[in-house]
Amino acid sequence: MKRFIALLLILCSLLAGCAAGGSGAQSTEPPATELPKAYGDYRYFEFQPEMGNLRAFDLTDASELAYTLTFNTQTIWPDKMPEGFDSAAFIEWGKNPGLGVSALHERGFTGKGIKVAYIDQPLGKTLHEELTDVDLLRDSTVYEQYEPEFAAEGEPQMHGVAVLSLLAGRSIGVAPDATVYFVENPAWLTDQRTHADSIRRVLAYNETQPENEKVRLVGFSDNIDSSEQYAEEFEAAVKEAEAAGVYVLFCGEFFPAVAEPMSDRDDLGNYRVADWSGHTLQPLHYVDDPWYSGPVRLGIPTDRTTADFTGGYSKWGLGGLSWAAPYAVGVLAMGMQADPTRSVEELLDLLYETAYRLNDAGQQGYGLIDPTAFVDAVLAAKQ
Repeated sequence: MKRFIALLLILCSLLAGCAAGGSGAQSTEPPATELPKAYGDYRYFEFQPEMGNLRAFDLTDASELAYTLTFNTQTIWPDKMPEGFDSAAFIEWGKNPGLGVSALHERGFTGKGIKVAYIDQPLGKTLHEELTDVDLLRDSTVYEQYEPEFAAEGEPQMHGVAVLSLLAGRSIGVAPDATVYFVENPAWLTDQRTHADSIRRVLAYNETQPENEKVRLVGFSDNIDSSEQYAEEFEAAVKEAEAAGVYVLFCGEFFPAVAEPMSDRDDLGNYRVADWSGHTLQPLHYVDDPWYSGPVRLGIPTDRTTADFTGGYSKWGLGGLSWAAPYAVGVLAMGMQADPTRSVEELLDLLYETAYRLNDAGQQGYGLIDPTAFVDAVLAAKQ
């Protein structure tokens, strides 16, 4: 499949962190007559407790809204809740990758024997329980080079913990048995030399590996971004990777998809592709044009539960495309396991070709990643 780097100069939601806390002395509790913001972030943190304190709200008649909220296991809920809403059960529901991934695991497709790389923020000295069983190769070289003081402290960052849990986490991961070469990258510096250096760390690692154990796929919950410093250096490193037979997958290649709350996550018919406010996307204006022959716009579930860097878990009402990239890398790892001789580009072609087409109002031109159809197509082509 042909790729055009210029098309990746779009922003995706990095979900890279949280703002510092407020004054602490002034009460921030809202009047009970107000409601939380749909798709708002209400995770509780000790350094910003008001963010995750919903005590003053009355959610009795706000069942639909409650299911849109982003929260974690520490969020403080009001006494007046919608009938049937269970935050703990919703977190468990979101742990399931859905779309038949668990059934593929039962068939033995877990990414076992496949090595992929992921570049994201630091995991911290003490790993989250979701990550302790990951076959993990950590490289902190770039982090230590650019942020030596922070690297020495060894504090985990929200983003890296979350994406790795989605890729290969014990109970969350799409490919829980894959080997992950994880480069810790201080992306918050908005200096894309760190991204370039991280890719080159993967290429340097490959030089030490036998041909059949080299990394062929690098996941990135980011894009080449001309608004940040040294984007041209990042682009150059991507070209170096491609010349070396390493595919760099960006989050901007996808769209967010969400399932109907508490529905069967394995039923593809329960999903829709959504925009950043959670609303159904409008039809693509060029879908019916006779000259249009491009690939379907691929949606990937982002309404997931992730490991929380403070411990516990976070359930995302919509999430961002940062959560799509590790899902896609995990599915591709299953495809690589099904046929290790296939190139990543060939597997991506099959990923798009096997997408489940969404034909409901507002969904024309979009598809949903279909891991089962994809793996079966890889196996069929292998025979």
